[in-house]
Amino acid sequence: MDDGGGAILFRQPLATQAGLEILKRGGNAAAVHGHAVQRAHHSPSMSTEPMSTGLGGDCFALYYSSKDGTVQGLNGSGRSPAALTLEKAMEGLPPGATELPHTSAHSVTVPGAAAGWEDTIAWFGSGKLSMKEILAPAIALAEEGQVAGSGQTTWLILAPDSPEYLHAIIEACRLAFADSRWFATDQEHYKTPVREMLSKDYLDQRASLVDPHRAHVHPLHGTPAKRSDTVYLSVVDGEGNACSFINSVYDPFGGIVPKGCGFALQCRGANFSLDPACPNCLAPAKRPYHTIIPAMAIRKDVEEVICFGVMGGFMQASVPQGHLQVLLHLLHRGWTPQRVLDYPRVCLDPHTGDVDVEVGIGAATIDALRQRGHTIQLVVGHARKLFGRGQIIITRRDARTGKRVLIGGSDMRGDGQVAGW
Repeated sequence: MDDGGGAILFRQPLATQAGLEILKRGGNAAAVHGHAVQRAHHSPSMSTEPMSTGLGGDCFALYYSSKDGTVQGLNGSGRSPAALTLEKAMEGLPPGATELPHTSAHSVTVPGAAAGWEDTIAWFGSGKLSMKEILAPAIALAEEGQVAGSGQTTWLILAPDSPEYLHAIIEACRLAFADSRWFATDQEHYKTPVREMLSKDYLDQRASLVDPHRAHVHPLHGTPAKRSDTVYLSVVDGEGNACSFINSVYDPFGGIVPKGCGFALQCRGANFSLDPACPNCLAPAKRPYHTIIPAMAIRKDVEEVICFGVMGGFMQASVPQGHLQVLLHLLHRGWTPQRVLDYPRVCLDPHTGDVDVEVGIGAATIDALRQRGHTIQLVVGHARKLFGRGQIIITRRDARTGKRVLIGGSDMRGDGQVAGW
């Protein structure tokens, strides 16, 4: 696809097609429109994917401007209620409780999705379409209905990775989860030492804990020196601007549905810690540890923008292990987006330390990982949804013609579709 064309990639075909129409009409804020289609809130029974997203959730966005080559971020996550103290939240909980139940009203944080959609249009939109025009197809789907999607149970599998490669990924994620579960928190309440955690000395220190022959079960968080947490859309418009956008209510259908309303409220507050010593401890008007991450990678030397995401629980938590596996295959193996997304994955459970391995990874590799001390569970069938459902659009300049080329891929673990013109 050359200059003047665009592409949109979404995990629900109806949302993809409707968003594509917005792009053709000159809009570049299809991310907002697409999510309204994905969870058209006029009627839960008419929603294309009501359990995943909606007005009661959160959203995040990354926007790449082709005009000046900059990337801007939008944080559409909500805070805990201003009057909710740790003491109040712990009333009625069993002794020793470390987290809020997902069904507790206290786990509901103020939804940020609606404001995030508006801000996405206001900040990044083309200005050619109104909010009414952008939401019109979503409203039509909600009122008139649509054909329900169906998942697939079989996918194309490539050769399995080596045990050495997977062991390194698992151990890196294991250490990163230990840090993120402790340090990922609202920066207005606690200044996470980001610079120190990204320093070569600290990374070398954490990397030195990886034993190439044995699993490191339940490592502690590090102590960097101080100086003083789903639905995803990837879209590129005709001008080369790219938006990586994600929206979620956390658990399927969130935690609570308000009486008389057609949407669910998220339960992100369940990710707060109840340990007063933890930076992520619950406090009034505070954002919790989050798991949804839009992603973007820019390679200036080849004028390439990789707009991508991997949805699904802890595949995309504050340790984006799904993103890591996808990006490594793209950059180091030079695979196409579709081949990367078709490839079997592994998923580390940060709570238990167990490793889920997708069918397609060979028995010899699994045995070798178990010999290193990993607790392995082979996952088949519909349960493979836990490995996430990814979407990728790459835009680059063709070295021979100088024209902009778009390449997309959609995960076959879901009903996603890539479309362009």
